[in-house]
Amino acid sequence: MIEFIAGFGNEKLNKREDLFNAKNLLGDDTQRILLPFLRSTEQLILNVVKKYDSFGDVKIFPALDLGIPNNKVRLAGGFATGMMFLWECKRKLAFVDTTMNVCSSSYYELNEIEDIKEFFNIDKIDSILQEAKQRNYLFDLTSGNHFLMLCKSEHKGKYFLVMHFSDMGAKNIVDGLYPSENIWYSKKLKTYVAENGRYIRYLIDDDAEKFYEKVKMLKNRNELMHNWLANEFCKNKIISGHIYHHYGMPKDNIAIIGTYLSKKDDIVPIFTNTGYPIYLFKPMPQMWHILLNKEEFYLIPHGWGQEVANLNASTYLPYFEVHKNFLRLVNEEQYYDFKLDDSLHFPDKFSEIRKLNCYNYFERYKNYLNGQLVDTLEQKAVYCKKYYKVKYYE
Repeated sequence: MIEFIAGFGNEKLNKREDLFNAKNLLGDDTQRILLPFLRSTEQLILNVVKKYDSFGDVKIFPALDLGIPNNKVRLAGGFATGMMFLWECKRKLAFVDTTMNVCSSSYYELNEIEDIKEFFNIDKIDSILQEAKQRNYLFDLTSGNHFLMLCKSEHKGKYFLVMHFSDMGAKNIVDGLYPSENIWYSKKLKTYVAENGRYIRYLIDDDAEKFYEKVKMLKNRNELMHNWLANEFCKNKIISGHIYHHYGMPKDNIAIIGTYLSKKDDIVPIFTNTGYPIYLFKPMPQMWHILLNKEEFYLIPHGWGQEVANLNASTYLPYFEVHKNFLRLVNEEQYYDFKLDDSLHFPDKFSEIRKLNCYNYFERYKNYLNGQLVDTLEQKAVYCKKYYKVKYYE
């Protein structure tokens, strides 16, 4: 059973449908475009589920940071970043255009560090990454908004190693999960196509079960890789560590895409932007939540997501069209076409990370995020795509 539980005293989020009102999320033009698109996706998936189970059900839950994915194949297939969806069906189903992988966030509390530049430097990082290759660990630390970072706690005064990455070696491979012509399930794929050209691609029964098992293996592998990198980097300095997944399948009928599905005692890191603090957030029982078979879960953003760059929808709401070989953004009388070819990602200039880096955003969006800021981690050094080296902060 799927139940939406309104938060205590919440004036805005009283039912799941309230999540489809952009004003109850971040409220920007990107979300105004994506929410009706996801409504259509929900109906398409429901049509698939009902084909195999007349009592089946589908529910999409947009997250606060709902935004544009890097992956255009994901969006054309019906899915955004910053959302969760689940389905109930007597047959096993797997929806492949989630472009599923497993991505994780982790933070490790450390003993005292005397010299930041000695502890965190590019030579050390390069050496560890070279050793990782020998183990076939391929860290995508310079992909998208991924990073390796050293922070200092505002509350405890201690240092933290913070990481955000997935297994780069698990993406575009024949035995992986990304939909492509050469993927292991390419000849087993089923497609439901609506009259407007929108489609849902999926696997069923044993093929879906195999898909689930691969996701579980990636989850275990990602945890192993996070712990290995932390231990190699920090040696004997680690006091405690925590890993949380914001991309994957926590259950066989649930997919999370760029959002945490947290339990009440979880303390998850919420990212902002390069150079800005990372917040350790714990949901309060009063926060709105989801009841899955009587177990409580909280949908918490892992960052502020991405928006379409330079989008002006003041007088006209743009929308996406899905065609056979391309995805189109219609904005007034202008068309922006993106081929659905082997180049998985949108052009870099198409989207940008939202610049919501202020502490007071937790107060501003308290109808959605009702919880405790356990700690604030100030960035001291980072290795990421933006620099391809180490950047230090005073």
